[in-house]
Amino acid sequence: MKEARIVFMLRIQKPEIALSQKKKIMRVTKLKMIESILNRVCRKKL
Repeated sequence: MKEARIVFMLRIQKPEIALSQKKKIMRVTKLKMIESILNRVCRKKL
């Protein structure tokens, strides 16, 4: 639901701004994914 709202907001804005924000969102999601994977690996070691 939240992601859909973000996409909708991006469509309303200028394409250049939307693109940079989309990249920012992608970067954040990638970081979150890496973080969760690292957490899982650390838990397995413990």
